[in-house]
Amino acid sequence: MKLISFLKNRNYLVISAVAFLIVSAFHIYLKFSLSDDLLRENSSTIYYSQEDNLLFHQASPSGKLREWNLISNFPDHLIKAVLYSEDRRYYFHPGIDPISFARIFKQFLMTGKLIGGGSTITQQLARILHPEWRDESRFARKIKEIFFALALNLRYSKETILEAYLNSVSIRNNSEGFSIASKRYFGKNIKYLSLEESLGLVVLMRNNYPNEESFHRRVSSLSKSLKLKEEINIGYLESRLLTNKPSSLRTEEIGEENYHFTEWMKIQFPEYKGNILSTLSSELNKTIYEIVQSELLILERYRASNASVVVFEIDPENKNHIRLVSMIGSKNFFDYDAGQVNGSLAYRDAGSILKPLLYARSIDRGLLQPNSIIEDKEFRISSTRSTQSSEIFIPKNADLKFWGDLTLAEALANSRNIPAYRTIDTLGTHEFRKFLEELGFNHFNRSTDFYGHGLAMGTGGASLFQVTYAYSAFLLNGQLPIVDLGKNEKENLSIFKNKQVMKSETAEEIISILRDSDLRKKAFSVRGFLNFPYPIGLKTGTSKDFRNSWTIGFSDRYIVGTWVGNFSGGSMHNVTGNWGAGRIFQSVMRHLVNISGSPKNIYSETEPMSICRKSGLLASDTCPILTIRMRSNFRPKEICKLHNGESKSKPIEIVSPSPGQVFYLSSKLPIDSQKIPIQFRNSNENKNFQIYLDGSETDYNQKNRFNLSVAKGTHRLEIKEQSKTIASVEFNVFYKD
Repeated sequence: MKLISFLKNRNYLVISAVAFLIVSAFHIYLKFSLSDDLLRENSSTIYYSQEDNLLFHQASPSGKLREWNLISNFPDHLIKAVLYSEDRRYYFHPGIDPISFARIFKQFLMTGKLIGGGSTITQQLARILHPEWRDESRFARKIKEIFFALALNLRYSKETILEAYLNSVSIRNNSEGFSIASKRYFGKNIKYLSLEESLGLVVLMRNNYPNEESFHRRVSSLSKSLKLKEEINIGYLESRLLTNKPSSLRTEEIGEENYHFTEWMKIQFPEYKGNILSTLSSELNKTIYEIVQSELLILERYRASNASVVVFEIDPENKNHIRLVSMIGSKNFFDYDAGQVNGSLAYRDAGSILKPLLYARSIDRGLLQPNSIIEDKEFRISSTRSTQSSEIFIPKNADLKFWGDLTLAEALANSRNIPAYRTIDTLGTHEFRKFLEELGFNHFNRSTDFYGHGLAMGTGGASLFQVTYAYSAFLLNGQLPIVDLGKNEKENLSIFKNKQVMKSETAEEIISILRDSDLRKKAFSVRGFLNFPYPIGLKTGTSKDFRNSWTIGFSDRYIVGTWVGNFSGGSMHNVTGNWGAGRIFQSVMRHLVNISGSPKNIYSETEPMSICRKSGLLASDTCPILTIRMRSNFRPKEICKLHNGESKSKPIEIVSPSPGQVFYLSSKLPIDSQKIPIQFRNSNENKNFQIYLDGSETDYNQKNRFNLSVAKGTHRLEIKEQSKTIASVEFNVFYKD
């Protein structure tokens, strides 16, 4: 008896073990064969702007339009109507409804035919997921449907299955799911769908194309079954669902200015499907696109045919992140020749736009300080690419002049070329290339010797997106940020990683230089496109033969990059960085400030210091003074002695007009009634001088300010003392009509 009992117990254990293994294997099968993404495999890819405006939609692999929405976004009355119409015992069965199954089985035994429906929501979802079953016999299809429904019920929660069904059930005209149908037929997000609109869509589930009589009857029947008190406007539902064509979400309805961004996003995240709420602002992108179109109407006269813009916004909640809020790739995405070239990503000679990065690295390496003196005079560079050691390169400044000794701050602010060449010669071309690669400039495909000292002038090439992103490190204490591009239901979509690339003090010193409009006024007009009534930091760049015009800058919230040029690589007619890209930068930045408020100068790592322009030391009373911001341990230990023997009276200076300034007159008014302002500084300390306009002495009355009548043309204003010119400036007068 004991032996029999032992054997029986042993058989029981074996059977239990086998059963356990089978059940475990089945669960493992379900876990790996029914993935988390299975239910969404046929979803469309839809991009939205941060304002929830449509940017791009791509049909699902089956050619249908299907937008995925979380079940929490579906109104309760819609879910209630679906459950009542399709599966009243949904929450109480294991994927198949035993009661309906027993009824159908009884009828089959009595008639030999499968009569009636009875498919649960889970079974219907099984059919949706396996459209290939339609080619099989009804009996075989039904068996597969039942087993797959049971598997779905074991693998997923009821909420997940219902969410998948609501997002994938066929409605009408290639619309799958209530989310896309709501937008196509009623022009609204699913969460705002009314009760009667919900009933109309639910009725279409059973018959996508009913006639009017059938539609009216089914809506009325469902309304009575749900015991609704509201009167249903059948005429409204008929006009929306049966008579009018649905909105097709055609590409023509999407602003062409957004296509470069969405095409780029598809490359960045090719595996993502479903809804993506991007960081791009469609409203801002449209405004900037209009600015580009408007400015190009002027610039096209100077052989500039295209432009690109990139705008990043610092995340106020997380300063380690920035958001891409605008990307304009070209003036016309649909242009036959080169419209689909994304100019913001294309590599081209960068001109002077990399100089702030060059000086930042040199400061970080302890080679220079903002007050360091750099010579702006002839500089010869031996070629590294030639086997002939006698080959010499002699760089030039844009104005073909030498300014003598300059502080680093003045050299950068006025974009002097020769000081930049001297700096990279000291820093080393390999070191600067290494720094650029740290910043993400990974496109260099030649040796460093091939690029040589030209790396300082951007001859290695750069993209607008790349350089604008690199400039963000100046605003973020020397740290490159993560770039947020959007999010889907599961995660944030971003590129790049946080990386400290320069000291925070260095970043702040470069910021203060790029914001100082007084520093750059010697090279750039104080009335030009680079000047603002609030603190804006910026840098321009112009590549050889005017092929590329750049301006990149920042407020305290936005980093803006602009480029103007030709995709063919052809030269423009004297379109510099400050006049070409600067025009667009000016308009874009002013718009951003209008919508966000005036930026503020906030410094924590530096302090202002009065420096002698010629020695870089602390200024004495007789020195030409320059005020720049530096970290405290950069403060010079000595006071300048270069100017001790000079008179304590300060030299007279011309404040207005500024060099190259343009005045506009009206040809319809008398010249004498249109005078231009003349202003001096320190004239009270210099009594014995004369003012000459175009070689003729003026009737000067010893005041700091007065007005002169000047005719159209180019003019030269001079201050002379004992027949010696001590200050001069050239300016222009044009007619505006």
